[in-house]
Amino acid sequence: MAPSDLPLDTAIARGLLQAPDNMQTRQLAGAALDDPAFGRCSRALLDAAMVNVAEHIEFTGLMERFEESVVLLGEAFNWRNIGYVPVNVWGSPTPTELKPQTIARIRSENELDLELYEFVTERFAATVRAAGSAFAFNLQALRRCSAMLQGAEEEEAPSLAIEKRAATMRARFQRAEERSARLAGRNKQRRAASGR
Repeated sequence: MAPSDLPLDTAIARGLLQAPDNMQTRQLAGAALDDPAFGRCSRALLDAAMVNVAEHIEFTGLMERFEESVVLLGEAFNWRNIGYVPVNVWGSPTPTELKPQTIARIRSENELDLELYEFVTERFAATVRAAGSAFAFNLQALRRCSAMLQGAEEEEAPSLAIEKRAATMRARFQRAEERSARLAGRNKQRRAASGR
């Protein structure tokens, strides 16, 4: 039976998943996924990952603070099309759906990643605290834009200014989506015409 046919708890308990330990730490430190060997990640690797995040990575966001991350990302790179429609493509189980022993195993195999996550979380929180009134305004506008894109037209925005900004964001997002769909259609036609 393939790991994909098993419940996640069972696949993890049997060691059938080929994920390296502390994968984020490895990647952000510039280490290979198989060197050091499984279970051999050192604190030096964590230190290197933290230095890289602090000194060489322009932006880090958090999934659980997604909207704030989107606004900060837009501000960091001067992006204007930051609207979004939420889509859950992963279908992954939540921690409450996993057995306690599975969660304990995942935590023990990723202790450095957990420390790295705390480091990134603290930096992110400091960035949000330091953000000015434009950030708060854009966050409210993004939330309103997302609601509008999901069909919540009847909800009232906190202010006319936020409503106008959200409407502009929505229009830009929709135009970008339309351009993307047209381009995908043209590419599909080209592939069909060339026999690929």
